[in-house]
Amino acid sequence: FQQAIEAEPESQEARLLSAVLHRDWAAWLALLGGDPTPVLRQGLALVEEALTPRPGWAHARAVRASLLELLAKAPAPLEQQQAWLGEARRELAEALAQNPHLAPEWSAPLAAR
Repeated sequence: FQQAIEAEPESQEARLLSAVLHRDWAAWLALLGGDPTPVLRQGLALVEEALTPRPGWAHARAVRASLLELLAKAPAPLEQQQAWLGEARRELAEALAQNPHLAPEWSAPLAAR
């Protein structure tokens, strides 16, 4: 994805897809007992870059919420974990309010937590 971003610096979709890849990579690391925090932070940086020119992009906001949710499960003080989870819930709620068509894919992940 880095090559795609370098080849098309204006492509926010490449940044978003890279953020999704980082999210999935971090989830895999966590399953193996590793610390997913650095990978999640990279994913968050990528999604923030995608959101800068398009702050209302609901799909990107949903991806950001999913990254924050995973970050809330990573090793960190309880206060910080709760803050990330609260932010993830707010971000997802706003994304779904902006684009209700995302609900089938995105409403379940944070609803149970």
